[in-house]
Amino acid sequence: MTHLIQTISPLFLAIAMGVFVGRTVPSKFTKPAVLKLGVLVWILLFAIGWEFGLVYEQLSNPSAIIKNALIFSLSVSLGIATLMAIIYKQKPATNKKDTREDIKFSHIILEVVLALASVSAGLTFSISLVSNGISANWMPAPMVFLYIMLFLIGVDITFSPLKIRQLKKKVLLMPIVITTISLITGVITAQILGLSWKDGLLFSCGFGWFSLSGTMVAGQIGEVYGATMLLTDLFRELLSIFVIFFIGHKYPDSAIATAGGTAMDTTLPIIRKTCGFEYTLQGLYIGIAFTLITPFLLTAILSSY
Repeated sequence: MTHLIQTISPLFLAIAMGVFVGRTVPSKFTKPAVLKLGVLVWILLFAIGWEFGLVYEQLSNPSAIIKNALIFSLSVSLGIATLMAIIYKQKPATNKKDTREDIKFSHIILEVVLALASVSAGLTFSISLVSNGISANWMPAPMVFLYIMLFLIGVDITFSPLKIRQLKKKVLLMPIVITTISLITGVITAQILGLSWKDGLLFSCGFGWFSLSGTMVAGQIGEVYGATMLLTDLFRELLSIFVIFFIGHKYPDSAIATAGGTAMDTTLPIIRKTCGFEYTLQGLYIGIAFTLITPFLLTAILSSY
């Protein structure tokens, strides 16, 4: 519980500080800063790629671990995206002003390419430094850029305040639906790979929270499981970014569902950018729900080993 509070508190503090600044500082000073959110997204993705490069260098037998992590992350993410799109359907037409920044297909492709390029650049750069014996620890952690983005989102909220009653009943039930789909897909994937059903439940219950899941699993059942868990959730986070860019403009519920716990932090700026400002609250709700669910579900599954 202490770890949970320590994880959530800085995120909400960053948003709260942004709201405070947005309400006290004239908009002529704050609005230009909010417009820089897009640039910060690319910097954050570069930092995530950089961090993954450092993790990659520490793996033993990385090919087998990466293969399993990729298969689990792909199957679970695509399973959630597909089934949620069927259940929650396409975004309904509305007469309200569209708050998405751009919905042209060419723009979506460009966003995905830029996201992939940012991650790849960070990954390549960090691996090349480590391979040549150069320290790569001087790069600020992704959380630094994340806090800045959440601060700016807090500022942005003051321009169009969000209301709790915007969350409909079907949205409130989404965490249950997402969890069910994720676990079932994980078990099916494990059976295909010749792994136990417990492994399927384990590798599908992190919901993108790789810093927590990797640490917990490694500490209880070993480094191989821990590395696989960490990479599975890291890949789920990256995949959710691409899914949100690709389908967030038409299927925001499905896109946000793939983000899991990252919907309240890493992917929140991308949800706001692609799905529309009105989906910011939904992203926060989904992220908070999985931040609460994941530690308890993970603990329960680990107890069966």
